[in-house]
Amino acid sequence: MATYFYLTCPTPAVGPDPALLTYLADDDARGWETGVPFSTDPMDFPEEQVPPLPVRFRISPEHAGALRELWEAPAPVMTHRLAAALRAGGVGNLHTYDAVIDDVPAGCVHTHYVAFNLVGLVQVQPRVHWVDPSVFGASPAPTPWLFRRRSQPYHLVIHERLRQHLDRSGFDMLRYSDRLELDG
Repeated sequence: MATYFYLTCPTPAVGPDPALLTYLADDDARGWETGVPFSTDPMDFPEEQVPPLPVRFRISPEHAGALRELWEAPAPVMTHRLAAALRAGGVGNLHTYDAVIDDVPAGCVHTHYVAFNLVGLVQVQPRVHWVDPSVFGASPAPTPWLFRRRSQPYHLVIHERLRQHLDRSGFDMLRYSDRLELDG
């Protein structure tokens, strides 16, 4: 039995509200939550191809606030620091793309962020999970440390061991909720 949690980076109880990002999409049909890797094939549809780099975000004056480690929407973006910690914790299905955040209120551009595509969706049923080994590149499929549920693709789900790794690494902005017990 493995224990998982939903991973978020919510508004803190004390302190400034987080900034709201606007994603400056290169293609409105791009699906960051599909679990499918972006393609390098020029014959694929533009929204299926690797996005133009850097992936661009903006903080407008009316949405000013504190910077976060992680935003799940409007497109998923995290700090380089968090991406490195996730990889060090065993996450192998995290595809990252350099991102910039144009912080209009502060008059600067933040370059220490990456947009990310979490490859592979996991079908979760009570006490059962299924991972497509072809997506994760191994058979049998490895333990999914970080994934999206097929039924809730906008939510990130994190393994308890990876959660502990992030806690030890000092990621105090992150929150974990709704404990999930899965066979695996």
